[in-house]
Amino acid sequence: MALKILGIEKKPSDVTINRVFEAMGDNLLLVTLEVLPLGSNSPHHWFLENNKKPPFDIAINPQNSVLNYIKFFFQDEKLSRKNNTLTCVNSQNGLPIFDISNYSEKVYQRFEVGDVEAYIADNCLFLISGDAYNCSRIYMDEKNALLVDCNGTYIGLMLGSLSEEEFNELAVAKIL
Repeated sequence: MALKILGIEKKPSDVTINRVFEAMGDNLLLVTLEVLPLGSNSPHHWFLENNKKPPFDIAINPQNSVLNYIKFFFQDEKLSRKNNTLTCVNSQNGLPIFDISNYSEKVYQRFEVGDVEAYIADNCLFLISGDAYNCSRIYMDEKNALLVDCNGTYIGLMLGSLSEEEFNELAVAKIL
């Protein structure tokens, strides 16, 4: 029941990508990536959970199958710095179009069990939930990319060009 990408839509000129790192106390940080303006008030959700902390949440606009937002909590964990081990075979620009054929008004949430590996490499924060070797990047803007495998399945997120303010939030939350 993996989250599949069906295609890529050209990002309209009035759409922006907003990224926020919010320290919420010791060892607690919320990372949010939003496509603005936000779409539907009632998005579909794909959750990746491990029963230890709030789930990794991808919200999808049911009207056009495009990303609304992604939310991820760091809770009682530390980020490691390592060399980038991703081998991305290609990249494209635009907004991912998700397969929401298994969703409906009554079934608007899908849950999967799994973990997210988080690390910093090359001034980027990587949130990886699958085999990230030979992946493709879908750049939603110049700094943020969704990672997909060769089958078009979501496997991760790359938040690039981290700012001093974002590093400060990581430090305040004692995640680094």
